Amino acid sequence: MKKRKTILSFLILTVFVLSLVTFSCTTNPTEGKNKIVIYSGVGISLNNDSIFINKTSAEELLQILQQKDTFSITKKHSELFDPKNGEESSIDEIIKHISHKGIDFEYKGKIKEKLSLENITIKANPDFLVFIHDSISLGQINPPIEKFYELKSESYDLISDNNLVYHFYSKGISFRLDSFSKSRKLSEVTVHFKHVGAW
Repeated sequence: MKKRKTILSFLILTVFVLSLVTFSCTTNPTEGKNKIVIYSGVGISLNNDSIFINKTSAEELLQILQQKDTFSITKKHSELFDPKNGEESSIDEIIKHISHKGIDFEYKGKIKEKLSLENITIKANPDFLVFIHDSISLGQINPPIEKFYELKSESYDLISDNNLVYHFYSKGISFRLDSFSKSRKLSEVTVHFKHVGAW
């Protein structure tokens, strides 16, 4: 009789443990989400693929994203200013944006066939887990940005007066936050070149 009770108790315990494991797997909030890791001034890791600033071509990117090239190009004229010597200059560029589920890849160059990846902008998206730093992730409320990213150069690093826009050009990363109530939500991150010279 005792043996039967022991076996019955064991079976009940086994079923209970299996139920917990199944429930845990089916309610995992990260399951099925794409993982993105940010590398300031370098690029991003999208799942198992690496995408590099100034290195990954538009053709290579489209292969990674498994998308057809249906994206148009535009021409832009920009006025540039060098804060060190006060000189102004201008440049004509060809720009191409490739979009993928809230991620914008911006290519620029003077020749259509030789565009380089200059900016990767990612907006908060429930389908993505975006890791920027051990203590900072996209969509986070009141992220400790200033604790881990300090102003290095007044010429190239800028913070808006309302603390909602951070441009760390010397580090190759920028942040945009949304304000609500007394909190701030990290809504967008951009990876770009590290600016160490003139604009």
